[in-house]
Amino acid sequence: MCDGGREDALIYDIGRCKVRVLARTLGLYRKEVPMKLELDIKRLRKEVKRTRNSLKDLEEQNKKLTQKFVKEAKENLSYIASTAIDKFYEDYEPHFYSRTYDLYNTYRIKVDENEWSIDFDSSWMTNWHRVDAQDPEYIFENSFIHGWHGGAISGEGHPNPGVPHWRIPDVIVTDGEGLRAVFSDQSRWVPSLMSPSPYKEIVRKSNLYMKLETEKYHAMYNQNVEKFQRQMSRNLGRIR
Repeated sequence: MCDGGREDALIYDIGRCKVRVLARTLGLYRKEVPMKLELDIKRLRKEVKRTRNSLKDLEEQNKKLTQKFVKEAKENLSYIASTAIDKFYEDYEPHFYSRTYDLYNTYRIKVDENEWSIDFDSSWMTNWHRVDAQDPEYIFENSFIHGWHGGAISGEGHPNPGVPHWRIPDVIVTDGEGLRAVFSDQSRWVPSLMSPSPYKEIVRKSNLYMKLETEKYHAMYNQNVEKFQRQMSRNLGRIR
């Protein structure tokens, strides 16, 4: 006790004695907080920060992975489509008309982080070779979808209506517009050449490619997530 042992000194004395009592009181409070717990709190804060950084790394890794997947998918689907049309054109060299290569305008590719698609539409064709056609649907249907290299499906003397045939001209003349075929009632019909359908080749190869690449993408994505989960387990182990 302070001040000669007076009991009321703790209440009224604002000098040294009370300061010591308060100091001892604070000391008792600190003894109630184990040193290990204080260290654990500091370690916990450190691991929370480490976890946040790891989570940011995971998000960045998977963002880059998705961007790479989308970019490569667009490029490879475009390659698949253009190659299918290349092969169709390579199968036959026209003798009586100039090629317009309008089949390259029949498709459009879309790939993003949510979905992929290849759309086909005859209305995107702008320069088809059939002067008497009001729209490109005839070329789109017979050449792009079925693989026929031109020909007519009807006409005077057609031997098999509905199946594309070429009509062999009697003579080729040259006038102010260039080469021109001249036909008569005696002109012969021969079956048109048929190649593998560009449309079917594009659909088949695109589906196969995207199936395999999507599986690879998901495997790599899950590897990143599993790596993050293992890191979290190690972080928790440090604060136990």
